[in-house]
Amino acid sequence: MKYASKRDWWFSLILVAVPVFAFVMLSIDFNLTALVILSLAAGMIFWLWFGTYYLFRDDHLQVTSGPFRTRIYYSEIKSVRSTDNPLSSPALSLQRLEIRHNQGMGFTLVSPVKPEEFVLELERRVGRELYRS
Repeated sequence: MKYASKRDWWFSLILVAVPVFAFVMLSIDFNLTALVILSLAAGMIFWLWFGTYYLFRDDHLQVTSGPFRTRIYYSEIKSVRSTDNPLSSPALSLQRLEIRHNQGMGFTLVSPVKPEEFVLELERRVGRELYRS
């Protein structure tokens, strides 16, 4: 089962406005090197924007954000709680879920469009109640 990341409107505005502004500035004073770098940066932004989602696999939750992929094994998950933690993460909204686990940094922040449904599916896969407020 695949869940898209929720997207905050203000985050959308920033991600669209910055490359547009840069391209406008570039059109005023053209530079080929700047055009190449800006095009690559804009491509990465769009890849992150349209390629951030969460996929339930047989033995793990796959968290994908553009070229970045993380596996969180169900057996390693300890708890889930709501948060508005602004740390950089594979989440396009500040309405996030913090998944605590025994891997890497110890937690992963996600922002599924349907958080309640997401938590229920995660609890079903893990085999126990995880959510705490």
